[in-house]
Amino acid sequence: MDARRLIVLSGPIASGKSSAAEALAASFRATGRSAAAVDLDLLYKMIDAGQPMDNPSSWRQARRAAAALADEFVLAGMDVVIVEGTFWTRAERDEFANHLATDIRPHFVTLRVSLPEALRRVEVDNTRRSSRDPAVLRSGHGAFAATVGALDAAELVVDTTTATADHVAAMILASLEVEDASSSSDRRALFRKVDCLQIPVTNVEAGLAFYRDALGHALIWRTDTAAGLRMAESSSEIVIQTERPQLEANLTVRSADEAADAMVRAGGSVVVSPFDIAIGRCAVMADPWGNRLVILDTSKGLLMVDSSGRVRVDAEGKPRVQPDFHAV
Repeated sequence: MDARRLIVLSGPIASGKSSAAEALAASFRATGRSAAAVDLDLLYKMIDAGQPMDNPSSWRQARRAAAALADEFVLAGMDVVIVEGTFWTRAERDEFANHLATDIRPHFVTLRVSLPEALRRVEVDNTRRSSRDPAVLRSGHGAFAATVGALDAAELVVDTTTATADHVAAMILASLEVEDASSSSDRRALFRKVDCLQIPVTNVEAGLAFYRDALGHALIWRTDTAAGLRMAESSSEIVIQTERPQLEANLTVRSADEAADAMVRAGGSVVVSPFDIAIGRCAVMADPWGNRLVILDTSKGLLMVDSSGRVRVDAEGKPRVQPDFHAV
């Protein structure tokens, strides 16, 4: 099974999300892997204590907070992060996934339960508040039912009406094993993702005024000569920079040195031999048709930034980095 996992459990009220998350975390821990569970409802309550929990703005903030917390667990070395809560619609899922800063793909799992069983569960659960109201529960289940048809056909959907939490966890683990087997060819591919699109500008502030302020791309990090900006539906960045005159796409690989050797063996050529950069190693290559390809790895880590997005530096003025556990 893949080294790092981000699993998102979704479903209606009383579908067993919290119990399944606990059982799933316990299953991973039993194999020696670390696991953390994030409850979206608890994050909502940190922001808004009102009942019923029906403030769309608070839910958006909670999903973004869940993404930030998942990132921190991943960067801290956690093997598995499980987030459970309301992620029924594409917009709700994007609100979470698009705010992930780490390069980890969420694996969504939907739980469902019959309305009579949900009613029975809430009646015996004294920790619930507004969700114990049958009218609230029926309304929530109706809203959930309206979204199920839009789910990805390949997504795992588990009916928890009669299943135990351990059984649900076992089904999820089995689905992950199947996904790993089917994606083994993807892991053999040389290029992992588009790291960024580098766009030359004459002045970083002018570039920010255009791409950030006018076009709406949020700042991720910046230095005196470059700035990274977020895309709306991708973890790839737009990087405006004043250091090189050409537009270029940067492709992430596991090892720039090994990837350069592989490209040469396949018929490509070296334009610029692998060299050190702040976050790892980089090389400029060409394919057999002369197309220029910039490849890089993050073997040293990811840039650390302060609250304003400015890249932090050490006593020697070198950028500070934190481990990137996806580089291994």
